[in-house]
Amino acid sequence: MRSMKHRTLTGLGVLALTAGGFAAVSGHSAAQAADRNGKCEKGEFCYNFNSDLKGAWSDFTSSVGDYGTTQPSCYDFKGKAKGHGKCIKNDAGGFWNKTNKPVTIYFNSGYAGRSVTVKPGAKGKLPAAVYNNNASHRIGKGGGGGHNPAPSGKWASPVPSSAVITARAYYSSGRYHGAVDYSGFNGKFRSACNGTIDSIAINRTYANRNAYGVTGSTNYLWVNCGGGIRMGYAHWYAKDLPSSLKRGTKVKAGQNLVNVGNQGNSSGQHLHFQVERSGKQIDGHDFLQSKGVKGLPRE
Repeated sequence: MRSMKHRTLTGLGVLALTAGGFAAVSGHSAAQAADRNGKCEKGEFCYNFNSDLKGAWSDFTSSVGDYGTTQPSCYDFKGKAKGHGKCIKNDAGGFWNKTNKPVTIYFNSGYAGRSVTVKPGAKGKLPAAVYNNNASHRIGKGGGGGHNPAPSGKWASPVPSSAVITARAYYSSGRYHGAVDYSGFNGKFRSACNGTIDSIAINRTYANRNAYGVTGSTNYLWVNCGGGIRMGYAHWYAKDLPSSLKRGTKVKAGQNLVNVGNQGNSSGQHLHFQVERSGKQIDGHDFLQSKGVKGLPRE
């Protein structure tokens, strides 16, 4: 991930993990791909691009608190009908609830703002309150709706507010990055959610040194936040990993994790912060903003 600056920056580390480097840690499972096939099937809640339900479909088996707003990281309409490929946020005209539970559709991300609840089996044009203003949905009263545990509801900034954003989902060149890079700070980065460490990947060849330009050389720590949300932290040195942090360790939002580093495919000290929702990369900074997190670095 090579960081392209959003604003003039001198003497701050910037990153270099290529898009190809994400392949090993991201992507849909076969089951998830079947869930998102552009067909509204039994057990799913679906949006349609058109109010008459003749457009492209976007189908879900679980609740989603943030649809995303840009390709390729957003939830989109599938198939070949009108609207296919468009991000669904604030662009759905119709719906079909083929689950056996009520579904609440929200005006804002994070299950917030005005909302409308539709009964099992209901279909048609989205109610006026959320017509072309759909930003999240919750299946059932508890909102889980799928095989993932419900989110903890507690989030935090992974870095000090004084940190600088040096890259987002796309570099200024237009090349896909798939994460947020935070530079300009020292010390430990923090867990951005309550969750459980489910993966620690250390590249033994470059565990404690830089490998700029070498794809797949970067150390990663992943936290499962529940509700399909996973958060990845990269470029720390293996020597700085506390012995208390291992697979299965529970962490709390705001808890210190590892010292920020310049390990692996990186061109300067920074945190590569990667967030996935149901296996699909989303903008982590936008996600935390949607959760009302305070103390995030400003653009």
